[in-house]
Amino acid sequence: MKKYLIIILSLCIIYLATSMSEGDQPSNDIPCNFIFESVESNTDYLDELEIYLYKNSKEILEDLQIETPEIITITFYSSKAEYQNSLNRIFEDYEIGHAKSRTEIEMVSPLASDINISKEDMFKVVVHEVTHCYMNQKYEKSINQVWL
Repeated sequence: MKKYLIIILSLCIIYLATSMSEGDQPSNDIPCNFIFESVESNTDYLDELEIYLYKNSKEILEDLQIETPEIITITFYSSKAEYQNSLNRIFEDYEIGHAKSRTEIEMVSPLASDINISKEDMFKVVVHEVTHCYMNQKYEKSINQVWL
């Protein structure tokens, strides 16, 4: 019985270790770092987002020739209303995120019930905002001067 249990456990470990393809895992040679902040209890999407960001950021960093980007903190709000209440400015109705500075992004959570956008499209918006941060790290301009 112990022998079968060990074999089953070994197979489970092998499966878990190989369930993600090598290209899906963040690589140690990619010098981009993110800090996620969220008040939500369900943050399962963050692991998926991290992989998505690493894949897309690598290409952006190579294109911009940035070798050591600054750490970017991404804050997620649980609703569009909460996000909009945090802004100290007039906002557009379609706005769901912005690059606050060269190292800070504020976004509506991909799980927010008051937005009508898929999680995958939200991930694209996050990459767009990360690109603003990288552009401003590279070119030292005000975040409002770089429109993508």
